[in-house]
Amino acid sequence: MPQHIPKEVDAVHDIGSQGVVITRRQIDGYLESIRAKGLSKDTCKQYSAKLEIFYRFLSTDKLVRQGTVELWREKLIEDGYAPRTVNLSLSVVNSFFLWLGRRDLQCMQSTKPQKDAQPELTRNEYLRLLQTAKIHNKHRTYLLVKVFATTGIIIGELPEITVEAMRAGNLIIGKGSKRRLLHIPDCVQKELLEYAEEEGIRSGPIFLTRSGKLMVRAHVNACIHELCNDARVDDEKGNPRCLRKLYQETRQDIQRNMQLLLDQTYNRMIEAEQCTTGWEQR
Repeated sequence: MPQHIPKEVDAVHDIGSQGVVITRRQIDGYLESIRAKGLSKDTCKQYSAKLEIFYRFLSTDKLVRQGTVELWREKLIEDGYAPRTVNLSLSVVNSFFLWLGRRDLQCMQSTKPQKDAQPELTRNEYLRLLQTAKIHNKHRTYLLVKVFATTGIIIGELPEITVEAMRAGNLIIGKGSKRRLLHIPDCVQKELLEYAEEEGIRSGPIFLTRSGKLMVRAHVNACIHELCNDARVDDEKGNPRCLRKLYQETRQDIQRNMQLLLDQTYNRMIEAEQCTTGWEQR
């Protein structure tokens, strides 16, 4: 029984071999214990952020059973987090459960980077997905593909794409230190609003099922997979992770080209100055 948490608190929340209900008081107690060990302020802040992500992942009752951390690990991978980030997150949560005296709830399976695990979607294949969606009149799937590939958004953030946000032209997602401004190209915002108007969606999230519920991960993946078959694109590439990776690599390519152009322009300027100010021009 950890000394940092009163016994009466654990008696209420610890459910023995069945699991444990996680409370913010427990998390605060753990964070206080690592501060007392002399960990830096930045490290403690990082630990706090990882535990907050895990806490928000849990169901409403905040009950953790054997296998819960493994499910969280799978979700992090599905959301496109790098193996290093996944392993660091697991390390923090495992340390927390060790402090709680619940080693049985830890996940000791590390995530290794595998180049072949996530095939790369080419830009031509992405454009073919869009064209195929248009041909088959799959408007919602067309927009799903486009949003993932032009914004880098993850599935868990999809409900943030609302009518209000598209009208305002600004979208801030995440909480606390994870808050960031998500840029959505003007043409994509326009298409999203036109779709919402066609579907009679006056407010709230734009991506809904036919019954008006939020689209879940399985539904999103199924829509894109179905489109892959018609577009002659490998099913393994038909997921938000590959589309997000395309977004990231496209931006990186543009940045590299801009850096190359900057270097070339700078070199030409130096060479021009050398013609008049070089030492040999005395």
